[in-house]
Amino acid sequence: MFKIEMIDDVKNLPPDIREYEEDYYDADCTSYLLMYRNGKLDCYATDHMEPEDVRFWRDLSWIESWIKKAYQYGVEDGKREVTDNTPAAEALENLLNRVNDDSA
Repeated sequence: MFKIEMIDDVKNLPPDIREYEEDYYDADCTSYLLMYRNGKLDCYATDHMEPEDVRFWRDLSWIESWIKKAYQYGVEDGKREVTDNTPAAEALENLLNRVNDDSA
């Protein structure tokens, strides 16, 4: 299973990340996204921007890849939870095919 955790205080980060992130000048106003896969930290991202710095020119393209990664992990976990010969697995596969066709 995967889990996404949103943290808004550098003090609540896992120690190895906190050690690196707390040295940034804006650590007190930075938000953090942590993605866990099978109980282990897979990756994390930070916005490193103060509220008044939120502008359209900011490169937030990483958000799309995060959403796609989370979706893919969810699909993989969902498929693992149902066997290939069950009606639920077939229904899931049909739904995913329709979603993928619509997004193409």
